Amino acid sequence: MAQANTPFEKRTKKIVRKHEQLAKGSVKRMRSDGLIVEQPRVFRMRFPARGLALSIFLVFLVKGFLIAAIGETAYAQHLASVDTDRIFDRAAGWLLQMDAVSVFIADLIAPLIQ
Repeated sequence: MAQANTPFEKRTKKIVRKHEQLAKGSVKRMRSDGLIVEQPRVFRMRFPARGLALSIFLVFLVKGFLIAAIGETAYAQHLASVDTDRIFDRAAGWLLQMDAVSVFIADLIAPLIQ
């Protein structure tokens, strides 16, 4: 008798699992025969490209502001003093080094600061 209930238990588990997925969110679609069927929404982890691009832009903007505010030579001296044996300081020095984009932004911001 226990074997007779096995297909029933499989079907009920499948129904319960689909109901739990539908409770998290669903999408209604129309099949080719005109029947509207509710399907569970598939949640995928997406890479936060917009957040990454905004972070990179803000890093360049801050670097440009610092270069414009204290000057290129003073900024280079500060970066030279950061170069130590600690890994965090070396990573910060590498990240904050002057580049063409930061200098360009500094040239744009400099007239506004002074």
